[in-house]
Amino acid sequence: MGAVSFSIGTKGYLGTGGDFQSTYYKDLWEYDPVTDSWTQKADFPGTARMDAVAFGISDKGYVTTGNDGADVKDFWMYDPATDTWTQKTSMGGTKRSGAVAFVYKNQGYVVSGTNVGAVVNDFWMYDPIADKWSEKRAISNVSTDTYDDAYGTLIERSGAVAFVMGDKAYLCTGISGSTMLKSVWEYDFATDLWVIKTPWEGLERTQAIGFTLKNRGFLGTGKNNTYYFDDFREFFPNILYNAND
Repeated sequence: MGAVSFSIGTKGYLGTGGDFQSTYYKDLWEYDPVTDSWTQKADFPGTARMDAVAFGISDKGYVTTGNDGADVKDFWMYDPATDTWTQKTSMGGTKRSGAVAFVYKNQGYVVSGTNVGAVVNDFWMYDPIADKWSEKRAISNVSTDTYDDAYGTLIERSGAVAFVMGDKAYLCTGISGSTMLKSVWEYDFATDLWVIKTPWEGLERTQAIGFTLKNRGFLGTGKNNTYYFDDFREFFPNILYNAND
């Protein structure tokens, strides 16, 4: 549980994570959909951990944050051509676990998560060409301007999912403190601003999965304090919600 995954080209990669006995892992596996086979690759060289995040940009994979017994934020790049890892510039701001990551126009984004159990509000973008992190606007009401007045503590969360459609990213579900969430927030890359959207229409949950396929966003599974879920939905951000549908 709490593993990471990313894709490079036509291959998928799965690594790190833990089990119910608090054992952490650092092995990495490559999945080939053509042959329907898994191949073990070079171990992740950072500390074994769970609840990290990962993303793929161009022909490289990236892994950062997570918990190895404490929250961390070291940053590593995987090259499948040579099956090697290289340490890169660590993300700025707060160490964290249970964050989300997404990619837009060959830039990586990391947001949300917790540090020592408290939700964090800083938001970071990574440029792989410059090997540089840039801080985006915080996801809580910390300015004297009006743009973040509606943020409050409503965006901050951990165990959420994120996906990208068009020029927007979506942050969905998760947990804040002991409160399970179903709220959905839309991030505009052009303005660096968030607006609330129609909530997830299933039950509140954390540790779901989300992904983009052909510019369509999907979310499913996860759990709350009572259930493990198997429902699965597609999000249509530009269609007005109708409770009778």
